[in-house]
Amino acid sequence: MSCGNVSPSLILPDAAIRSGTDEPGHHYGANKPDHSVSLAVNTWEEDQNLKIWTKSLTESLFNPVELATSNEKHREAIYATSVEAHVEKLHAQCLRLNNWPASPDALALLKGQHRTITMEKIVKLQFEISHAKARLAELQSATAVFERQLRSAPLPRVILLYTTSVPYNERRQKLSIHENLPSKVRHSPYNHAKQARGKDSSPRLILRSRISSTPPDPVSITPIIIPPPHSNMTVGNAGWDVSTTKAYRRIAREAVKLHLDIQKPLGDQSPEAHEKARMMIEEIFTELKVHEAHWGTDTLLRDQLKSVKDTEKKKK
Repeated sequence: MSCGNVSPSLILPDAAIRSGTDEPGHHYGANKPDHSVSLAVNTWEEDQNLKIWTKSLTESLFNPVELATSNEKHREAIYATSVEAHVEKLHAQCLRLNNWPASPDALALLKGQHRTITMEKIVKLQFEISHAKARLAELQSATAVFERQLRSAPLPRVILLYTTSVPYNERRQKLSIHENLPSKVRHSPYNHAKQARGKDSSPRLILRSRISSTPPDPVSITPIIIPPPHSNMTVGNAGWDVSTTKAYRRIAREAVKLHLDIQKPLGDQSPEAHEKARMMIEEIFTELKVHEAHWGTDTLLRDQLKSVKDTEKKKK
């Protein structure tokens, strides 16, 4: 705490001088002594006990005449100087007893600090905190708007339809419904006789006598092959329900016991035995035939090979 300049004419009494120094004959003037750490003392706090203590200390240290002849600013400087001298004395006594009230490193941080400077730093930090909070609120609001935009449904795609202008002639004779069909059919189970095209607009009738009595050979139909749903197929991730899986496993277990060697993995089985086991399962469950590379049947056989092998080990 800076005590300010004090007039040199104001000299502390002997009692105050003796109380503020350890060296005999050394006189402190009204100027502030050179202390390593300045302590801020506020004597004007609204505390009744502090006022009583201040008055008692003032009366015991100073001459009332001297205080009456000096102004308030000088009295504050004299009082603060005396109190600091007492504190310095107590501090020196503590150091002699190797009793440090605070470490030198902690005191070094407080050197040169002033209440006004500290308050300015606090106000500046509070302003920066409020500014950062306002900026954070703006960013959070912008983030919320962006998230709502992401969650909203996308706009429908606009598909442009390109049309050609077809001339329409009202005088043109309307075609029958049969003329709108393609001229060449992809497949017909029966041989129809060729019908002569006439100019009349009446629908053309197909006579039963012209239809052949024996149908032609059936057209070969290519079934849809279903790929496996996973690269690493198991019975658990095949997507079958519980009852279907139970029935599949029961038949696959019988096929394993009849045709396969339980001591060998499925890849080491003979092709004939492997094919017989497949056919036994797929003849009962025909929906497994459309699986690509028999992945459903092989998954069941692989699962039951391990199950039967584990069961035989437990029996031994």
